[in-house]
Amino acid sequence: MRRPFFILGTSYLAFLVFAEYFSLKATFYSAFFFSALFLVSISVKKIRKDKVLLLVSLSAVVAFSFNLFSYKNTVEPIEKLDSKEAIITATLCDLPYKSFNKYYYTLKTDSIEIKNKDEKVPQNIKIKMSVSKGLDLDVYDQVKCKVSFYTKENNGAFSSKSYYRSKGINIFAYMHEYEPYEEIPGTKRPINYYFLKFKSSMVSALRRVLLKENANLAQGILLGDKHNIDEETKDNFKDIGVSHLLSVSGLHTSIIMNLLVALFLFLKFPKKLAYIFSSVGILAFAGVTGFATSVVRSSIMCIIYLLGKAFFKKSDSLNSLGFATFLICLTNPFSGGDIGLLLSFSSTLGIILLEPKLEEILKEKVESIKSESLKKLLNYLIPLVCVTFSATAFTLPITVLCFKEISLISVIANILIVAPSTVMFTFTLLTALFYVITPLRFLSMLCGIFSNYFLSYLTYMAQILSKLPFSSVSTNRNYLVFWLASVILLLVVVLIFAKNNFKKYFKIHSLLSLILLFSGILSFKFFNSGLTSLAVLDVGDGLSLVVTKDDSSCVIACGGDVIKSGKITEYLNSNNTKNLDYLILDGFKDSNSLYGRNILEKYKPYVTVFPDIEIDDKISKFIKDNSNNYFYKDSAIIKIWNDVIIEPHYSKDVNYTVLRINDAKLLVCSYCKDLEKIPEEDRNSAVIIEKENLKNLSSTKAKYVVMSNSLNSCLGNYKSIAKKGKIPIATAGSGNIIFDFLGGNKVFVRKDV
Repeated sequence: MRRPFFILGTSYLAFLVFAEYFSLKATFYSAFFFSALFLVSISVKKIRKDKVLLLVSLSAVVAFSFNLFSYKNTVEPIEKLDSKEAIITATLCDLPYKSFNKYYYTLKTDSIEIKNKDEKVPQNIKIKMSVSKGLDLDVYDQVKCKVSFYTKENNGAFSSKSYYRSKGINIFAYMHEYEPYEEIPGTKRPINYYFLKFKSSMVSALRRVLLKENANLAQGILLGDKHNIDEETKDNFKDIGVSHLLSVSGLHTSIIMNLLVALFLFLKFPKKLAYIFSSVGILAFAGVTGFATSVVRSSIMCIIYLLGKAFFKKSDSLNSLGFATFLICLTNPFSGGDIGLLLSFSSTLGIILLEPKLEEILKEKVESIKSESLKKLLNYLIPLVCVTFSATAFTLPITVLCFKEISLISVIANILIVAPSTVMFTFTLLTALFYVITPLRFLSMLCGIFSNYFLSYLTYMAQILSKLPFSSVSTNRNYLVFWLASVILLLVVVLIFAKNNFKKYFKIHSLLSLILLFSGILSFKFFNSGLTSLAVLDVGDGLSLVVTKDDSSCVIACGGDVIKSGKITEYLNSNNTKNLDYLILDGFKDSNSLYGRNILEKYKPYVTVFPDIEIDDKISKFIKDNSNNYFYKDSAIIKIWNDVIIEPHYSKDVNYTVLRINDAKLLVCSYCKDLEKIPEEDRNSAVIIEKENLKNLSSTKAKYVVMSNSLNSCLGNYKSIAKKGKIPIATAGSGNIIFDFLGGNKVFVRKDV
């Protein structure tokens, strides 16, 4: 059997992804199915001789069993702490960071005490705790404080809950800052302490030598810490398909490997020792980056390669990839939810399988060119293009399913950005290292000059390229899932049957893929042209509402829970919204306008309509230069796109908005405790959208009541609405509610998970 580790590692990861994507029951039944298949493969001599089915079925049984066992014995007991208050003593096990005006601490608990002393609770668990003011804690110091636990909502496969579970974090907490707490200096100093302190020193060095914006970007590229990079820069990198630069992965590890080998050979080390010491250096780099799974995967591959070179053995790339993946998955039964690992694995697989064949085809074409200078340029660009295309092609399924967005200029962006970033990475690394070594600090300043130039170039190019039309497009369309499945199936057929005729089969594959894609796009455009939709976004306890038509968008509420701020951006991006047409608010309460500043800063609405009252300074500074700002006293009537009329109403007692789309009428209650305070004509709408329990609900003829609330808030209100003869619909953490207005008073309601 050829490449057993590749088969083992790939199948093991695939089964963990299956376990993450499907329910526990499906995983349980699948474990039984593959157990039976394993017994059959042992019993039948012909199958046993081939060994592939035997190995695959065994990996399925082990993967599913470990996943189920770990979930039942680790995750479920921890999640029972949800909504409970406790006194904890915990050790800081990672560097803290600040995001959205809060500080976050990754802690390992030493003890957890709840009110019910008889209730058994897990003790030594990993949690992420938030606090509004920073604590005076060094890594591996302890804190004793009162906290409230909560869990992330499970929004299906590859959600943030899955991601954090793959990192060993199954519960979150916020600290009761108004209660006494104790900071205890740590006494233990494990080896990870020194890795983290060295990382902290590198961060400090970057902040002292580089410009602030460049230091934040350098911290992300060099160490994978993206928390301080501004949202616009992160969005620009994502839009043009180079966001992988902000996550330490194979590219970074290979640069480190080449630098270390070159250094040791320059210092006249014997080749064997140079390769061995370089392996140790790569291991140290993985420690500094916090042993991120993508770094561990690439580090294992690099170490196998170096040790193979040291002992005169040639390593097999596919087997090395499979072996590295298997080791990671074996130690973490929830690896299937780690997007970083999936992207790292699939991009590496694409480069190994597809890149050499594409490069061979393109170089054959280049040979016929007579101009030697043009030929040299193309031969330089071809490997970059082929690597980018191969990695993009194999990561496409994950990108479509997880991020709902792909870049159409990623190949161009990678040529213009990734190639220079290799030089930038080297200078940035040397800037940090030389600064830490005091006698060489003057070299840090010199390297910092070049690093600043390269980092500014990367930021500038990302900003320019992201403004190009269709730099990125939403993939949040059902036809794209069908197209993606078809492309993968066709590619598998090509790789299996092409053999020596890969060129011919690949051309046919590409042509069929393009035909399917354009057929899906044209049919979608035809059937959805002119369709107006209203989205009630799943943002917890609050309102975020977006009206869309074709490529135009209007936001009429942008509030909700603090931790849900990405929901509205995610939805606007899914509709390819670069600039917002309208932002219309009927008040400035957090549950209705909390994300207002982010919306104004990122999407720069062409028209803003607000009540004529005092506006928060954070919002006002983003609208002062806009000539299309309109303010109303009590109410306003705004007509957009011919078929939509929006009527915001503001008073001290009531804030609400009436929506008229085609012949349908909806009432949005932003702030309204008593429905009878709204005029009868306005409250008698077909649909009421609320974020709090309304009094006198019987005073309206509305048939449907949409609750934009968390699950806990909805449970108590659901029955009372039904008793009053209304039909309750709730977001409740299970997805957005979309109203499609088909013309007249015909409305189609659906859930967008």
